[in-house]
Amino acid sequence: MRKETGMAITVLSAILFGIAPTILKLTYNNNNSSLNAVFLRSLVVLPFLFAPLHYKKLQIIPAREELKLIVSKAGLGLGVTGILLSASYIFIPVGIATVLHFAYPAVVALLGWTLYKEKLNPSKVIALVLCIIGIGLFFEPAGNLDIRGIILALLSGCTFAYYVQSLSKTKLKEMNLFRLTFYTNCMSTLVSGVAAGVSGTINFRLSMGTWLLLILGGIMVSLLGTTLFQLGVRSLGSLTASILSTLEPITSVVISILVLGETLTYAKWGGCIVILISVIYISLAETGKVRI
Repeated sequence: MRKETGMAITVLSAILFGIAPTILKLTYNNNNSSLNAVFLRSLVVLPFLFAPLHYKKLQIIPAREELKLIVSKAGLGLGVTGILLSASYIFIPVGIATVLHFAYPAVVALLGWTLYKEKLNPSKVIALVLCIIGIGLFFEPAGNLDIRGIILALLSGCTFAYYVQSLSKTKLKEMNLFRLTFYTNCMSTLVSGVAAGVSGTINFRLSMGTWLLLILGGIMVSLLGTTLFQLGVRSLGSLTASILSTLEPITSVVISILVLGETLTYAKWGGCIVILISVIYISLAETGKVRI
């Protein structure tokens, strides 16, 4: 796959992920908690993920070695990430939790450098620094922030970074994408379902409108967004894909303004601009149109 194509699908995945929070937020007014939303969003999309496996006659039950990878990487990476991030919303505002979560590109770079001896070329370092500055401009402390929420949000970034690195450094990168997306979503459904069950927040008695929003969000995130991002990591590598994915909070902000009527501060405008510069720069560097 050409790098231009890999960048395009990674950007598209970031846009899809960025739209999803507003869709989920619209369901919270209908007796639907954040944990229940994550669980049901993962659950309702399973038939859509199973269909291509059945149609293409692909192996449904994973081999033992595959199962170990799925549980250790997808279970911890995606499943636990959703729980940690959702739990952080209890203690700190969603916007601040999202910003803290997006420290994960830096964690991806750190894991690559320490565990896999990856060399960070100057272009990636510059793009990463710009990315961190841009995300930092979204941070707006609201009074006394609960340290528990901060820790949970940061940990969610760490577990997601662990999963992103696993996509490019383990045999997960060799697995059929349809199978990988199906298995990762199964793990997300299992982990979030257990968490929602323990917390007593599982609720299936929702309005038809809420169910339709959950199905839409599931297709956008669990089916399309996750598959495209995994393909982007295979094409570009974990760090470049992670930097491009920082378009997600920009998309989230724009959609929240258009749909929910939220406002945008000057600092957030600055953050959007810096992130866009970072994304444009890494895109030009990856295609050889700019060199350091």
